[in-house]
Amino acid sequence: MMKQIVYFGIMYALIFTGFYVTNGFLTIIYPNEAFIGFAIFYGLYGIASLLSPYLYMKLNLIAALILSSFTFLIYVGFASSKLSYMMLVGSGIAGVGNAVIWLIQGIWMSEFPDSENKSLWIGIFFGIFNVNIIVGNLISIIILIASESSISIMMWAMIGVTGIGFSMTFFVSFIIRNTNSQNTIDQNINVKEKTTEQEKEEKSFLHVLKKVFTVISINKGYLLIPFFLAQAISLNITYQIITRLLIINSRNIHEDPNIYNAAMYLAYGVSAIIFSIVWGKIYDKFGYKLVLGFYLSLELTCLIGILMLNKFSSNGPLGYWIIIGFVRGMIDNAINSIINITIARYYPKNGSYFFALYRFIYAVSYATFSVCIAYIQYEYILLIDCVIAIISTICYIYFFIYYSKLITNNNVELTEVKIDQNI
Repeated sequence: MMKQIVYFGIMYALIFTGFYVTNGFLTIIYPNEAFIGFAIFYGLYGIASLLSPYLYMKLNLIAALILSSFTFLIYVGFASSKLSYMMLVGSGIAGVGNAVIWLIQGIWMSEFPDSENKSLWIGIFFGIFNVNIIVGNLISIIILIASESSISIMMWAMIGVTGIGFSMTFFVSFIIRNTNSQNTIDQNINVKEKTTEQEKEEKSFLHVLKKVFTVISINKGYLLIPFFLAQAISLNITYQIITRLLIINSRNIHEDPNIYNAAMYLAYGVSAIIFSIVWGKIYDKFGYKLVLGFYLSLELTCLIGILMLNKFSSNGPLGYWIIIGFVRGMIDNAINSIINITIARYYPKNGSYFFALYRFIYAVSYATFSVCIAYIQYEYILLIDCVIAIISTICYIYFFIYYSKLITNNNVELTEVKIDQNI
């Protein structure tokens, strides 16, 4: 299992290196069209999320992984063209690929054979995955300094790194087949056998779509929706609002924002790697309450810090934004850990459908908030984030209390099966 986690983690990290670096610089490269690119990416990502379980059933794991990873190579390449229409087309293509590649990750994690250590395995995967932020931004800083802030050279380097990750998808079948774990993913690699009429009906598009939306009723799964919204607005703050404020700050003191922007996301990456693993271990050892408490307190503190930094230090050192970047890494990965651990641990029978629904709600919310950022003052976005963070915390506590009662009454498995049969 560890071999699979390391390989998948490195592969995903390389595939997404160029993607996240490009996102971090998109507002700088396309100051007037960046928010449209984000909206297109997440809008199509949301729509494709509803289709992804159906597409996954029609394709085997390798084909789905190769095709979806290739879309990120297209995205980085098109964005590097500095032609806005190419960037927008690439955003749409990668949005579709993003739905499939993250569904594969969600299904794979929900089927870990070692259920007691799922939180730790998830933490290790995302810890390795988040290396992409450090690698990408470290390369960016070196290139920007060496080439006197040439973003074009930096983007070519990102194409190369993403290409290496893409090439690794061709060897996934070898990695999986040479491990001892036996799960559903192994079956997806082989040619599918003939199915009965009933099984064909269960794999029809309408049936799959119905299950995606119905799964939210299982054991009050709708209580997790506020956290999907929280993740969407939190990442918008990380990748759009903070970048915009940094640019404004740099203009006030006549500094080049490129290197500071890369340094800020480098700090974000360091934090993401550390706390991807830390949150998983804390969740396993101390339960959800400690992770939830840290998340809410950090989120509220960071929002106040952003406001104070922009209002009272607009002409101050840009290094302050590096601290903000580190804290955002803690926050974003706390949300990510809570969502992924909860779905993988408490919805193993319906993991693929729940992950599809989660990605759909998250993507549509991200697209909505992305457009709002272009037209609404950032202070109001921070206020909305504050409200959603509080609501998310309350809903998750209620969800966990409800689920704990089901466990006590030994009804969890029966409840899932009964509802699942009626879908």
